Amino acid sequence: MPLAFYLSDAAMVILALAVVASARAQRRHKIVKRWVLLLPGLLAALAVVADLAFPQIMDLVNLQIWTAGVVGFLIGGLRGQFMRLDSDHNWGLVRTRDGRDELWVAYFFAAVAIIHFGIEMHIQTVSAIMPSGVLAMTLTGGYLLGRSLIGWIRAGQVDHVDLRD
Repeated sequence: MPLAFYLSDAAMVILALAVVASARAQRRHKIVKRWVLLLPGLLAALAVVADLAFPQIMDLVNLQIWTAGVVGFLIGGLRGQFMRLDSDHNWGLVRTRDGRDELWVAYFFAAVAIIHFGIEMHIQTVSAIMPSGVLAMTLTGGYLLGRSLIGWIRAGQVDHVDLRD
């Protein structure tokens, strides 16, 4: 198996674990920097790209895959639009009132990535269940990206609240 196979799968798992870590940083009522809202979505998008990049780079332009990502993005965007958050514009701080959905989706995202990685490392080739894993990761990654991006935008638009640790 080429080195790209191992690197893309390893990058996918490392990024998926980083998604969980960044989602945990936004736990309920925890104050974080505003840019931290973007991390889970951006890291999830990178993990999906790493998964798709091998064995065929042309999978990155597959309309069916990205349609699933857009569906997830729209659902996550709706969640981001309606989630309750406080924002301190002076210090660039944000507190989400309830981030459990993001954390559970991040756990699922990472579990799919780890299972996908384990199967492919065991059989030493691209797995027959790869399309299912890609679908699950694209939907959940889209959700995380939509939630992150819209939440970040909203954090700059909501009324100012003084936040203290």
